Amino acid sequence: MTSIALSIFDISIRIEACPVAHPLVQTVFGAHKSQGSGPARLNYRLHWRKNRRDFVLETPTHTATTTRRGEALYWLEKHLTIDIQKQRPDLLFLHAAVVSYRERTLLMSGPSGAGKSSLTWGLLHKGYGYMSDELAPVDPATGHVWPYLRAINLKQPLPAPYAPPSGYLETEHALHIPVHLIPSDCERRPRPVTDVLLIEYAGRHRQPRIDSLRHAEALSRLYPNLLNGLAHAQAGLPALSRVVERSHCYHFETGDLNTSCKLLENQLRDFAVS
Repeated sequence: MTSIALSIFDISIRIEACPVAHPLVQTVFGAHKSQGSGPARLNYRLHWRKNRRDFVLETPTHTATTTRRGEALYWLEKHLTIDIQKQRPDLLFLHAAVVSYRERTLLMSGPSGAGKSSLTWGLLHKGYGYMSDELAPVDPATGHVWPYLRAINLKQPLPAPYAPPSGYLETEHALHIPVHLIPSDCERRPRPVTDVLLIEYAGRHRQPRIDSLRHAEALSRLYPNLLNGLAHAQAGLPALSRVVERSHCYHFETGDLNTSCKLLENQLRDFAVS
């Protein structure tokens, strides 16, 4: 077994991985590796049982088995995400992607299947900085969002010029593109959220459009994607409201990926940060 030390949101994590599981963990979480040698606050063990041909995941509270690599990674990240939320109840954890654009930080939220990861991957080809494609922990006191630099997960390959580079990990669930293969820089420090985009995929044959939203409407659309509201006063609504009120808010109906990226880039040139 190999010990992999991670630091995510200032939480020390250690994953013991066998030779079969090690490349999976390295691909997905390698950008968060740390040099920490002391005791970790969270500990996990992922190993492959050759005689039973299955993975065994041991977490602080559960043990799970599966024969599939993608499912093993899914359960590892699921338990990790829940445990991290318990360790950092001060943060608002949103189901959202985050990218940076010059002085701006864009939080892009929407239901599963809305195309957040695909849009993130497309924007990285336009010079946007990578912060997350799945999880956005926001400090409600400052409005800063922390980077979550896991591998980008695409449900299927995208056509040129957005085809994934060689070297990604393919499982039954997704294409996992490690951070060192992304075509842009990563942001490794928290940044203030300046823009909230509520994403909706209308189909690749539809013309994309962006419309401004009032803060109240943006809050009502964003709140269902808050994962840990019960950790905050009044179920997190006032804290999330403060984040939204500091931001420019939009409804972004996406279509063809290339056209959608160009529209967002053109619109951001006209949106002044106050």
